[in-house]
Amino acid sequence: NLSAHVQRHRELVDGIVQQVLACAPELVVVEGLQFSVKEKDSSLTRRGFLWWAVAEGLVHGGAPIVEVAPSQIKQFATGKGNASKSEVVAAYASAWPDAARGANVQDRADAAFAAALGVAWLRRGEVLPFRITVPRRKALAKIREPISPPRAA
Repeated sequence: NLSAHVQRHRELVDGIVQQVLACAPELVVVEGLQFSVKEKDSSLTRRGFLWWAVAEGLVHGGAPIVEVAPSQIKQFATGKGNASKSEVVAAYASAWPDAARGANVQDRADAAFAAALGVAWLRRGEVLPFRITVPRRKALAKIREPISPPRAA
């Protein structure tokens, strides 16, 4: 029923926004929306709503946000922007051998490298378990200034 879907989405958005803002992040890195839809997949509209609603909540909450393309995350992870999901997962396993795996390992890998992009952009790369190589610098160079200025550490 439509009312239940609206309520579920509102709870999901509010929960995500509240958790992120509670951390007082120096920078939030969000992966840009992708618009490939197969057959009659309605998930694009749901993901689009969630993406924009979360972005709106974070902006209104004053969080400094940068949007990155999936190819930037892949390039930062593997050195090439057209890497496969399995290549990103392999890079994740290599960089963080003790990190959680499980059913959502592809999402975890993407999120870890998106966060690492933000860490490197903030010039705190010394905490990362890998070097900032030339391909990683190229991915970093594509990041635009955040919507709000980054917060001090």
